[in-house]
Amino acid sequence: MRNRLAAVLDRVKDPENGTSVAQLNLVAGIKYNDQAKEFAVYMYTVKPAKVCCVVFQLNAYAQIEEMLKKEIEEEFPDNSVIFKNF
Repeated sequence: MRNRLAAVLDRVKDPENGTSVAQLNLVAGIKYNDQAKEFAVYMYTVKPAKVCCVVFQLNAYAQIEEMLKKEIEEEFPDNSVIFKNF
């Protein structure tokens, strides 16, 4: 399971610069609840460099979460994904 999750983190790319989520180090960890069949993805909180860039960074972050959710659910059918801030 770890290898498959690591592959997902390598496949999902930042829409702004094409860097993988693994390289960006956005995910603090992933926990799996077998009873609930649910992955909890712990993401580091976004810390924008400049106030003017907040909207763009939050939009990119939301896109990354969407792509991660889709890829994890495709890799592990019949499981759900939730996101939590770390």
